[in-house]
Amino acid sequence: MKKLMEMIKLLATKENKIGLDKALENDGDFLAFLGQEARSEEYGKLKEHAGKSKAHPTGEMLYDYALGCTDEKDTMRIRNHISFCDACSDEVLEIMGIEGDLEGEALKWAGPPIIWISEPWEPRWAGELVTAADIAEQENAFELDSGQIMLTCHWKSAYRDTPAYICISWKADITKYAELWIRFSDTETREIRSEFCLGTNLVGETFFESDEIGFDPSTQRWAVSLVLCQPES
Repeated sequence: MKKLMEMIKLLATKENKIGLDKALENDGDFLAFLGQEARSEEYGKLKEHAGKSKAHPTGEMLYDYALGCTDEKDTMRIRNHISFCDACSDEVLEIMGIEGDLEGEALKWAGPPIIWISEPWEPRWAGELVTAADIAEQENAFELDSGQIMLTCHWKSAYRDTPAYICISWKADITKYAELWIRFSDTETREIRSEFCLGTNLVGETFFESDEIGFDPSTQRWAVSLVLCQPES
């Protein structure tokens, strides 16, 4: 972040300071601005001190960043890195270009603009082999600037002809009108296993069977995140 601010300060001394101020308003303009400045003499000097030993973000992280699916911490870290890394910057721009050409089902998740995304929450005993009587209903409050979303869940293992499932209920006390999504992920790899739109209702409850979510919640560790997206008009 410090190196990125040094770059911004350096570029802001040039005649295109107004262009820089405008570019910083969103990631797309920011990347376009960097593409223009990447070959400048000033940037070249600054890049020599960028710390080439730092690890590159994974392809999955760059893809999530390009789609606006990274949290604030990862967003700033990746933005800092691509400010000095031609390879990763080019990859992000290529992903953005590819995504801009895709239509239909491929854009199902990427379509709605993301307003907010929570950190993953791993409920206690999630994925552990315990008896149904031992699993109490789990509850977590997700805090955001516009209010709070209370999420409650419980799950059961498969029994005879009944598959394993997770029951999710939510109560949102927020001022924003938004579409609520739920995302299930692997706690170790942070890989997204599945995600579903819960709609715009502030209160609700739904069940997800193991076949639907792609894992057994009673034997495989999992975490859940919430995402607010701008509703389609």
